[in-house]
Amino acid sequence: SSKINEGSVFTVRLPMKSICIEKPHTTEEELQETMAIDFTGLSALCVDDSVVNVKVMSSLLKKMGMKVEVAYSAKESIIKSNEKHYDIIFMDHFMTEMDGVEAFRIIRGTSTYNQSTPVVMLTGNADLSYGEYYREVGIDGYLIKPVLKDSVIRELSKIFSD
Repeated sequence: SSKINEGSVFTVRLPMKSICIEKPHTTEEELQETMAIDFTGLSALCVDDSVVNVKVMSSLLKKMGMKVEVAYSAKESIIKSNEKHYDIIFMDHFMTEMDGVEAFRIIRGTSTYNQSTPVVMLTGNADLSYGEYYREVGIDGYLIKPVLKDSVIRELSKIFSD
């Protein structure tokens, strides 16, 4: 619709496939059970080429008591993984220059300190087949953005309770 001297309003309707992705609902009781694992003092490397995403993720991890360092590219994460050990690495999948899976493979193959450090892939892609792909590649876990505290706790609990 359009009005002279006021502007136009456009309405777009796109047919979409019905996609149903059930978000796991965590009860407060289940969350408290997983919180029995203390993440305080764990060192984490948070890797993402988005400054905003790094700030959000590192803030969340710091609130959980972790010591957080950041890298703003896959190449920087490889350099940092050769400088010191981390207890966990959170790696964005889709970054410019080099993606997170390629960086993961290099870290696992050549890192001085982090060849066996658990890696959690961060992705904006809600396609559930990515989880299967990450497992096949050898990645320890994954989180779909926007990342929520209970999903981080759930994923870390799986990794550190084994």
